[in-house]
Amino acid sequence: MDIKDTLRKIGLWLLAFASLVFLLVVLIGLISYGCVYWGTESVSMVITKIAFVAQCIIFPVGIGLLVTYLILESKKNLQEENNDNAEISENEIKLSKKKKTVSIISCSVAFIMLVILIIGGCTSADPADSKGSSKIYFSTLLSEVQKESGYSDDIWYDYVSIGGSTGSYYYTIDSNPTNSTNEYIQAIGLAFVDDIVPAIHAKCGVPSSVWAEMRRTSALDGIQYYTYKNLSISWKYHPNKGLEIIYSY
Repeated sequence: MDIKDTLRKIGLWLLAFASLVFLLVVLIGLISYGCVYWGTESVSMVITKIAFVAQCIIFPVGIGLLVTYLILESKKNLQEENNDNAEISENEIKLSKKKKTVSIISCSVAFIMLVILIIGGCTSADPADSKGSSKIYFSTLLSEVQKESGYSDDIWYDYVSIGGSTGSYYYTIDSNPTNSTNEYIQAIGLAFVDDIVPAIHAKCGVPSSVWAEMRRTSALDGIQYYTYKNLSISWKYHPNKGLEIIYSY
């Protein structure tokens, strides 16, 4: 086996591997789009980023190897055509044409995939809404806040709940989900909200003034609203029922 065939085989294997990774990323995207449970979006984003970097390296290398093979093969064919003494069988000619055709098709498909990959990566890296501002992946940020705060699932899900359906989720943070009249229980709930909400807003980029406004809200104010990028926030407060905040996107 000469160097040209080695380059061709390595290039084809690399492009085949990159194509499988490409399909895997598409599958992960479809699966994560329909997931409701916590943390999935964060995991899928990490996997997608790693796969994106790998493909951006493997695709060009594979294409480069096949292009090198085509150049060397073309030079060889040209030399053989100019050499009247060269004896080339019909099978060798057919095999050479077949290899070149497969290489050209593989390069073309890989190039198209690479273009789709780059366009998709640039789009998802900073997905913008109609106002041109970046979208907030709230479930991912919420999972990060829980990990950083150190609250166990038992405590976290006492105050944080998820509702809605695919494409229309909302998260509720309630300082007094049982509407307890016990002042101690109310104080613990408000302490949790005091600890978590500012951290969530900092992750999302929501102005600190919004949290200050939440703490000033009284029962007479009713439901208050605020929208930041693609995140809609509503909240209400009652002395006996506590502070209830709803995040939807």
